[in-house]
Amino acid sequence: WSDLINNGVWKADEKIPSEAQLMVQYDVSRITVRRALSELIDKGMLRKWQGKGTYVKGPVIEKNFMEFKGFTEVSQQRGFNANTKILSQGIVPGDDKVCNSMGLPLHTPLVYFERLRHLDDTPVIYENNYFSTDYQFLLTAYTGGSLYSVLRQNGVFPSWAQKYVEVCYANNHEAEAMNIPVHTALLLVFEQVYDNKDKLIHVAKQIIRSDKFRYYITTKHVPEKSAPQ
Repeated sequence: WSDLINNGVWKADEKIPSEAQLMVQYDVSRITVRRALSELIDKGMLRKWQGKGTYVKGPVIEKNFMEFKGFTEVSQQRGFNANTKILSQGIVPGDDKVCNSMGLPLHTPLVYFERLRHLDDTPVIYENNYFSTDYQFLLTAYTGGSLYSVLRQNGVFPSWAQKYVEVCYANNHEAEAMNIPVHTALLLVFEQVYDNKDKLIHVAKQIIRSDKFRYYITTKHVPEKSAPQ
């Protein structure tokens, strides 16, 4: 069945036939089907979602964690079509974590965007963004796509970020938005983004499908200086 994937009969991110359907279609036993699917899963060609079925693994974007680049820019550089859907926006009271990270009192009104980032047609990142009301113009200026492009057009230049990374598990809302099973292990990135004058622009909480978008870090050994003689 690897040929079906390599030849595009089973397409990337597409659900393949069930075990019962494969048994009938190819006149083989359930044991044979399960063994074949297990081998393709081990090779990284298929992924099994509990309660949803087995899917062909699509392309994965890899991003250097040390680079300051947005999702749209990274996707386009790697030849993929990135698009963004705004799920909701408005003025909301900030919670404890967001307000603390912005140095603001609890429940300070903040400009809020809930976004879903897609790689081609597949949802990859579920994202919450919070800005001070100094950025209220974004509620009309930003209509989708790259948020950083709109900021730059309005004289705001995102320059660097501080990020905190951990593992999380999809809740009902996140699972529905990203079309994945509830409790799927995901990557959680909480970041504070600053401009070229080191002024905080916004904070963002990103829930990332690690099977579609991966970070990597390159490290280099620096030899210790020899002790003075």
